[in-house]
Amino acid sequence: MKYNILLLLLLHASTMLWCDDKELQAQDLLKQAKAAQQAQEYQAAIDYYTALIALKPGSSGEYFDLAYCHSMLGQVPQALASYRKILDIMPNCVSVLYNVAYLLKMADDLDKAIPIYLKTIELDPSKEDTYFGLAMAYLVKGDFDNGWRVHERFLNRTGRNANTLRQYLQHNDLAGKTILLRPEGGLGDTIQFLRYAKKLKQHGARIIAIVQRELYPLVQHCEYIDQLMTVGSVVPCAYDDTTTFMSMAAIWYPYHKEIVQEIPYITPDQDRSAYWKEYLCQDTNFKIGICWGASIHNDKSRAPIARRGIPLSQLYPLHDIPGVSLYSLQRFDGEDELLDVPEDISIKTFGPDFDRTHGAFVDSAAIIQHLDLVISVDTATAHLTGALGKPVFLMLPYSTDWRWIAHRTTSPWYPSMHIFKQARPFDWNTVVQDICLVVSELAQQHMNSQSES
Repeated sequence: MKYNILLLLLLHASTMLWCDDKELQAQDLLKQAKAAQQAQEYQAAIDYYTALIALKPGSSGEYFDLAYCHSMLGQVPQALASYRKILDIMPNCVSVLYNVAYLLKMADDLDKAIPIYLKTIELDPSKEDTYFGLAMAYLVKGDFDNGWRVHERFLNRTGRNANTLRQYLQHNDLAGKTILLRPEGGLGDTIQFLRYAKKLKQHGARIIAIVQRELYPLVQHCEYIDQLMTVGSVVPCAYDDTTTFMSMAAIWYPYHKEIVQEIPYITPDQDRSAYWKEYLCQDTNFKIGICWGASIHNDKSRAPIARRGIPLSQLYPLHDIPGVSLYSLQRFDGEDELLDVPEDISIKTFGPDFDRTHGAFVDSAAIIQHLDLVISVDTATAHLTGALGKPVFLMLPYSTDWRWIAHRTTSPWYPSMHIFKQARPFDWNTVVQDICLVVSELAQQHMNSQSES
């Protein structure tokens, strides 16, 4: 009897020690998972969360974080499986439903994303992020009627809806009105939506435009702007209404049912254009400007599958296409990669004064006028090329924002743009291969026309 009691006591003690050890392991795995997730080391975080759940079946919190990490890497089926673990227990969990909708939107599965956004709004009408996500889903789908309608809620909440300007548009009463347009977002955003300043001017408005300081030298040649200022300047006169350049797309659409496509709407500096025309005319090859780097700071704030930059080395195959000359249009972030280009790869540059002496994008705009093609990631250079009406191949990551319509290789914003988007997360190789096939044909056509002339 004593022996049995002692044995039971030993078994109980060993069990307690094992449980304590298991709990310590779980705590350590959770700590490692959280640290990896915080550092954006998502695959490592996935491994820790998976081990933690295997050791100790996870709470909804672990499944939620595991799903989030999968989504950051574009692992859609795995992320959905983790979210379903929570929804099986709490089918109306608003935060999980919102994330599922966001995940499906990110994967361009919009017919599934939109109903889930609508269900989330039905469950919690006060969650503003859901309305914003729904609007973006409609826009990515190309449904501008519903997209801009839902987005109006965000514009009202953030003071950008320009209700007075809307009345002017509704009643065709812009003549003589002064409209102040302000920047929102980055340089590329201002370039893209600058077109609406021209349209307002055509309807009789007086335009005061505030732009980022870097864009002033480029935009000063736009004759449809009556008064151009930079961010931080004091507006010296009264105006009838104000909004941001980017908001103008939503404000304009309900009254004209169009995306403004009057291109070009940016005018290059004529002296710089003449200078670069003479410089480039000596090269009879098919001339391609390339831009591979986006803002590092901006890209780090995005999910890994949405980061826009591509290593310059992945564009080297373009050099092997007969009859092609490559020119760098890269500015600042990524420019240092030119130092590592092998000797047998030729990428020409425009010298240390490029886009510096005369101002940002002044040389770029002039040079693009005399190139045959620009190949660029989603950055201001791509927008500038489109705004000039010149051919541009846009390279997009797996997850993009609302302006690039899902499942389309053309852009409603820029008729001269052709889109090459990753079909799988992080797969730039296929994007470049597809571009090289098209460029090979264009270069051959160029060589044929050169020989005929």
